[in-house]
Amino acid sequence: MNTAYNQPPHPSFFIGANMATPPRPNIRQP
Repeated sequence: MNTAYNQPPHPSFFIGANMATPPRPNIRQP
């Protein structure tokens, strides 16, 4: 499943909700 491709470059919907400045997500893009 390519769930990583469905997520935006800034997953603020679950990370930014609790973190002030969300770090760069570890998404592998070819």
